[in-house]
Amino acid sequence: MSGDLELLGAADLMVADDVAVGDDMDVAGTSTVAFTGVTLDVAQLLTMGLSTSIISGGELTPNADPTKVDISALTGYFVTYDSSQPLGPTNPLLTFLSFPAQIGLTPGFPVTWFLVTALGVLVQQPATPTPTQRRTNLVVGLTASAGGVIVVDQTLPVIPSQVNNQLTDLMESLTPFGTTGNLLSANGVNLTFNKTVGQMFARGFSAVPTFQDPHNSILVAQTPAQFRTITADPTFFGPLASVVDRANYDPNGLGVITPIGGGANTSTNFRIWGFANNTATEQILVQYGQNTYASLTAARDGIGSGLFAVNPNTVGGALLGWISVTRTATDLSNPAQAVFSKASKFATP
Repeated sequence: MSGDLELLGAADLMVADDVAVGDDMDVAGTSTVAFTGVTLDVAQLLTMGLSTSIISGGELTPNADPTKVDISALTGYFVTYDSSQPLGPTNPLLTFLSFPAQIGLTPGFPVTWFLVTALGVLVQQPATPTPTQRRTNLVVGLTASAGGVIVVDQTLPVIPSQVNNQLTDLMESLTPFGTTGNLLSANGVNLTFNKTVGQMFARGFSAVPTFQDPHNSILVAQTPAQFRTITADPTFFGPLASVVDRANYDPNGLGVITPIGGGANTSTNFRIWGFANNTATEQILVQYGQNTYASLTAARDGIGSGLFAVNPNTVGGALLGWISVTRTATDLSNPAQAVFSKASKFATP
């Protein structure tokens, strides 16, 4: 079809093969599509995938008067969808709004949020918009004032584009983390340790073959654990090992493996990282400590404090825990020589 195609009313159009439209197509009635034995309303499906949001404009900018702010003209959609109710002509309901520019607005509060209602009314409020308000209003942004003068004007709309990539942005910023298991313990009267089976969240690592659970990976139990030892230097990977090198550390994270000095009880903290690798023997890295402590207790108490240079290669891993150990230890099961500490979900390395 090379011209316009306009369908009015309830007239049926049945096409047994492909249809190509080379120009505009207007459908005044309901548009449905049958796929794999299910008949679907195209408009309802599209609307359920949208969010109440500004689609253009709506920028907060300073006015020439420092006590006032301007908002550029905007357009946006309001999506009203109640998944607990039957689908119908008004569920979901999509409402379009074109809102004119607002010039010389005086914020009503020290911190003022600006919202636009579906009726085209500009609202100012001091409170951060609630989840309900973000779904029923177009959130423009906020200002902050000091002595009546605006010192912050920040546009903060709901971003409607690239939704999947926005979720990926969040997952990448959180980095992988352990969810269950992965407990560390001594293997016996030696310098090796065990790790229980556990799960970690690592974006996309289990997409193949577990496409229905693509982000949760299993780290196998290891008795004893096999690992590679690392420093803060990203170019160094030690050989596969199972014995903790308790006599050395990486002073100040400079990447130089150095003998630990001091008395017999001088101690350091090794960090244990887990990775969602398919090869079990490549699922654990042990990073040398970068500080020494006068006692095992002081080392344990120093976990998570002070400066620590994280090896950049651990960005794809999750911190599982620490082994605090004396430099002369021979038995990781002896609490006078070693202490195991479990990391929280978002621990400070």
